[in-house]
Formats: sequence, C-alpha cells, structure tokens
Amino acid sequence: MRLRPYQETCCRQVTQKWDEFNRLLVVIPTGGGKTIIFANIAAQVTGRVLILAHREELLQQAIDKIRKATGISASLERAEDRANPDSKVVVASIQTIVRRLDRFPVDHFAFIIIDEAHHVAANTYQSILGHFAKAKVLGVTATPDRSDRKALGEHFDAVAYEVTLLDLIHDKFLVPIRARVCDVSIDLSKVSFSAGDFDSAQASESIEPYLGRIADQVKEFGGKKTMIFLPLIKTSMLMRDLCIERGLDAEHVDGNSSDREEILQRFAAKERGIICNAMLLTEGYDEPSIDTIVVLRPTRSRALYTQMIGRGTRLHPDKTHLTILDFLWMTGRHRLVRPTSLISEGEVEQLADKATAKQGEFDLEDEVLKATHEREKALLRSLAEKKKNAGKFIDPVEFAVSIHSSVVAEYEPTFAWQRQPPSERQIASLIQMGFDAQSIRDKGHASALLDAVYSRSKLNLATPKQVRFLRRFGVQKPETISFKQASEIIGRMIKK
Repeated sequence: MRLRPYQETCCRQVTQKWDEFNRLLVVIPTGGGKTIIFANIAAQVTGRVLILAHREELLQQAIDKIRKATGISASLERAEDRANPDSKVVVASIQTIVRRLDRFPVDHFAFIIIDEAHHVAANTYQSILGHFAKAKVLGVTATPDRSDRKALGEHFDAVAYEVTLLDLIHDKFLVPIRARVCDVSIDLSKVSFSAGDFDSAQASESIEPYLGRIADQVKEFGGKKTMIFLPLIKTSMLMRDLCIERGLDAEHVDGNSSDREEILQRFAAKERGIICNAMLLTEGYDEPSIDTIVVLRPTRSRALYTQMIGRGTRLHPDKTHLTILDFLWMTGRHRLVRPTSLISEGEVEQLADKATAKQGEFDLEDEVLKATHEREKALLRSLAEKKKNAGKFIDPVEFAVSIHSSVVAEYEPTFAWQRQPPSERQIASLIQMGFDAQSIRDKGHASALLDAVYSRSKLNLATPKQVRFLRRFGVQKPETISFKQASEIIGRMIKK
C-alpha cells in the first residue's frame, strides 16, 4: 500500500525523533490514515511492537490494515485470544492486557503504539506504560483542542508530526466540509453536566420535542448517506421511526444490537439511507460513502465532536463534499462545540462562529480563512499600538502573522521541555536573524520560530529580515517572494 506524502513524512519524523525523545505524539485528523501510519512504523522499527486499542472495531481494523499495508500478521491479545509472544507485532485490547501483564517481561516490547491516545491518562494505560517503562511510546490522536493538548503534554515529550484537517482538505485527501444551519432552536439552557459533558438523559429530553422538525430538514437537506448521532438508544429509535414515517430509508444501531454487523453492511450497500446510532460509531467505523452528518448529541468535547464528524470526511467517488446539518442550539451559558470548532479554536473560533448565526449553507474552509484573516488584523493592530523596540528588531508575532503561521502567532507551551529557557544557541541564531531576544518566551517558542524560518529557507523564500524590510517599503505580500527576488528588489532600493 503506497503511503501519501504526509504519511511518509510522519513515519520518517517519528523514527528520527525517537532518537531524541522517548514518548512521542502524532496528531492526524480522522480520515487521515493513522492506522496505515503506525502500521508502517511498526514494520520499520527493530524490536517487538505492542499496539493498544480500547474498542473491538479498532483492534480488528489495526490487524487487517497492518497485514494489508506491510504483510505482517499481527497477533491478537483479547478476551479468549492470546498473542504469540514471539510475534513482531501484538495488537491488544487495553482491558485484557492490563490483567495479563505477567505474561510479558518488562523488556518484552521495545515500542508501544497507543491508538486514540487521548485516553492515555486512564489508570489502565498508565499501568501498562509503567510495566513496560523502557519502551519507546507513540500516541496517535485526532486534532485535540488546547486543553486536550495540555493534558497530553503531561504524558508525552513532543509532537513528532502534526497535520490539520484544513491541510488534508486543501491537498484533496479529505472532502471539503459545508455546514448548513437549520433553525430549530433546541433549548439546552436547563441541561446539567455529567462527567464534564452534557447529561445524556437531560439532553435527550430537551431534543425529543424537536425530532419531527429535524426529520423534516434531514429529508430536505440530507444527502444520499446520512449518519445521525443521538444521546440515548430510545432517542435514536424515535428518530429512526420519524424518518421512516417521512418515507426515508432509516435504521437504528447501538451496542446492544445483536445484528449490528448486518445493519452496517446493509447501510454500506445502499445507494441512499440513514443510520441512527446512540454514540456507537464515533471511533473505528469507516464508511466513505457517508456524505451527511447530523450531531444531535450535544458535547463540550472537541475531540468527541471531531470523531463524529470524521465519519463523513473520507473520499468517495460519489461524494463531492460532506454536509453537516447544524441545528441552531440555544445553550445559555454552556460552551457547545460547533462545526467551526473542527478547524479553529480560541478567538478565531469565536470569529468563525459568527457564520453559524446565519441560516443557510456555508463552506467551513472559507469561514475559517476569513476568521483567521480577522485574527491576523487584530494582532497587527495590537503590534502597531505597542511599537515595540522602536522598529529595531523583528517581533515574533509580527513575523508569524506575515507568513500566516498560527502555530507561532498563537504559540502556547505543551511539553515540559518547551517551558525551559531558550538555549544560548537558539538565542544566538534568532538574534542573527533579526529577532528580539527579549521577546523569545521559552525553548518551545524559540524552536517554533526556528522551524518556521528553516522551512521557508528550504523553499528558498525571503528571510525574516527581507520580509520586514520589503513590507516597510510597501511591497505587497513579501512573504511569498523568493530569497533571490527579495535580494534583487532590496538591491535596487538601496541603489536609489
């Protein structure tokens, strides 16, 4: 199986960074082929590999894709299945192997790969990592929000590779996303929280009175293959019945469905259809023909929301884009994840969410680009007010905005090493490039700046000093000019 360019880069960077760090994190959006990535990493490294997953679908998916991608027959450790200790790769259920650690010596595995790594803080994962304390670790997760990233920073040393949903859409590895705001005005203002998220029973009570109107809009705006997420089994069954009453081909599935596989196979084979589920299919379910997602399970978790939407982002011959039917929520003081949260956060998210106040359809990529532009303008206004260092040095934020790097512009430390003081070598390099040493916050900030500069250098683009000089003299979009062109322009200006 041929890897995509970003997958090749990811595999290479993981194996290289393991020389420097013990515990690495890879951030790949749902649909980006994370299983293929860690299958190839498992095949490339020397030593036994343990792959941990927490759901049945993820276990079998990993075994199938490892065999397809690399030819390696992974051994399974789950319930009645016991892995062959001599296997190069063992795929294990987290619930099973935590009870069987005595089967494996502490140095049995040289590498551990954790699928859906946002679960790593759980005691079961920590027990396993503690047992195999000398193993190199790789966690794989979909795009986390800032708070999730901070939590993961306590268990991992560095991000080896990250690609965004917007990157994969732009490069045509995932389909574009359009959101349609449907005015139903579901009132969540009285719903309380349970385990940090909206209480499922109360959310269900708040949603049920609106299901008929929602079914009408699903009929009007839904595509060929629609997946609907609901908070409870009874709510999902009711939604199925209401869709059937309107002449739609709809089925329900949940964790208790004895014929679950048959239902999902029927859904996959249909040209048109609706599948309603009560939070069953958020992870490990791949059906690329899904072109419409309806999230009627309100959540404050960006990771969970991303998992649900990710069921519809994969490419398919009969699909031009994914439609999210976003029903207008009246949330009171509650923070609710919405479509724009998929590819933006913080102040940018607040700006982008203005789009969801309007009914109708909007392209998610267009909205986030508009919001990012507004954010950059706000940052530049702030810089203009400060007039830092009287223009003598390059301000890191100004540079980041000029090259449209949100990673640098909105940098926040995640890992312990990032919070350390910048090294003398980093400071010396950045001063030579024209940056103000006093504006470098920590080692991670310096690293992010240097990475941005070196990436531009590899592309033969203008240096930070050149960009700043050209911008001051009114040259439009100097960040897009090559180093050679910038040198020629500056040379002509100096001669004048």
